[in-house]
Amino acid sequence: MLHAGALGRHIHERDSITVDKALDAWIETVETVGRHGREPVSPATLRKYKERAKNHIRPLLGDVLLAQLTTPRVVEFRDELLKRCARPTAKKCLTDLRSALAEARLRGQMVLNPAADVSIVDSNRRQRRPEIPTIREMQAIERALRQRRDDRDWQRFYAMLTTLRWSGARPSEVRALPETGLHPSRGQVRVIQGADEDGLIGAPKTANAYRMIDAPDLLFDVLAEWLMIRQPPSKNPHALVFPTRNGAPVSLSNLTARAWSTVLEDAGLEGRYPLYSLRHYRISERLAAGENIHVVSEQAGHADAGFTLRVYGHVLREGLR
Repeated sequence: MLHAGALGRHIHERDSITVDKALDAWIETVETVGRHGREPVSPATLRKYKERAKNHIRPLLGDVLLAQLTTPRVVEFRDELLKRCARPTAKKCLTDLRSALAEARLRGQMVLNPAADVSIVDSNRRQRRPEIPTIREMQAIERALRQRRDDRDWQRFYAMLTTLRWSGARPSEVRALPETGLHPSRGQVRVIQGADEDGLIGAPKTANAYRMIDAPDLLFDVLAEWLMIRQPPSKNPHALVFPTRNGAPVSLSNLTARAWSTVLEDAGLEGRYPLYSLRHYRISERLAAGENIHVVSEQAGHADAGFTLRVYGHVLREGLR
């Protein structure tokens, strides 16, 4: 049963579209032209939008006219999501609905967005700390990695994992790292692009992800050695530092399954940490060393220092173990 209410009833029902149609229009927009001046989303992100719309939003709201959609009805939708799926998934679904309705409002199909004030908040109690190796565990990981340095089949993986360890960049950014992104004279790595799960290269994760990252000389020594010994790919249209033989980025699954999992096993930490833990460790290491949180946050590509503090504040209080 639909609630009566003022919100959303400024457009007559005969002129209204359904939530289904609003989702279709929003998905087409983010796929083809992007929203609010942003780049179109990556295929992997688009696939997630479509899956959440299909599995969660359309079954509950798809047939509802925008003119009949009220804030109480969106609250019911939120509450039903929280019953049906995990809280992070419910939060993403609600965000998707809010974005689709905002797009409809921009197109004159709604006057007010009834989802604007509906939210799902993660309390501090529910926030999980990132999975960060201890100092001793990182030493074991580094030893295991160095043992494979001279293995000819491992030279690219060695250089990639070393880059992840000492830059704190995201795996997508390292996989798509261009040669023009290396600035050894300044001791910095420049992030200008990323590779999605399908190996397509595009804009990095967010606007804040365009950045320069301070890195130690040892990283640039490893990268210089890699660039000298690597076999030139048959083509390399993006001038990648770590191209495959056909010039594509190394797949995330390959980097994780063949390289990272092997290093963890050699270090006696089989299955203990995700690849992203290298990023978490580097950010934590810099904070624990007393670096300015605003500098670390900017170089991590975070939205602001407040986000960095929420995720890594325990490191400032307790240090690295």
